[in-house]
Formats: sequence, structure tokens, C-alpha cells
Amino acid sequence: MKRFKIAILSAVLIVMTAFAQGQTLVLVGKQILNNSKNVKLISTPIYITQTYVITKVVGDTTGFWIENSQGQAIISFKNSKDAVGFVLPKGKYRVIPNLPSKKKNAEIKVFLAPKRKT
Repeated sequence: MKRFKIAILSAVLIVMTAFAQGQTLVLVGKQILNNSKNVKLISTPIYITQTYVITKVVGDTTGFWIENSQGQAIISFKNSKDAVGFVLPKGKYRVIPNLPSKKKNAEIKVFLAPKRKT
């Protein structure tokens, strides 16, 4: 009976891992300008284990940039729609929106899906 439970648990973990690697991911970023003119950049980095492609961008349309694990901007987009189709290889990333003029905050959500093999 114990071996059966271990086999079932192992099968569930394998299925969950396969599902997690193929799921849609979302990068979320914010930029906030406070009253003292200091800018706060907020974005929790995510690590992707395979190649992903940007499928949708929701939020501020004045653009955004994506940073790698070293905090270096690897790409920037002036128009959020131009980002759809951009490919991100395996790695750690975060996203930061451009702050529109005369606004004190901006938020962006970048949706990623696993790149299909062709």
C-alpha cells in the first residue's frame, strides 16, 4: 500500500511539473513618483525555465522595459503592442513601465506563454 501511495504521489508531481512549465506567466511592474520626486520601481522577478514569448500586454501604453537578473535593460518598447511576439530565453526577468508625463504612477502586466517548437 505504501508503494502505491508513493507511485501516485510521484505521478501527481510529474504532472504538476509538466503543467507548471507549460503555463502562462505574468510579469507585473509598477513605477511610482512620490511627492519628493523620488521614483520607486516595483517588480517581482520571475525565473523562466524554458523559452517564452510575449502574448499580451495590459496597462500603460507608453511602453516599458524588461531587465535581466543583473538589472540590465535587455529590451524596451515605446508601444506596448510592439512587444507581442518578443521571445525571452530561459532566465530571470522583471518588467518596469515607462512613466507617462504628468502622471505619478504606471502599471504594466506582460503575459508570457511557452514558445511552441516549430
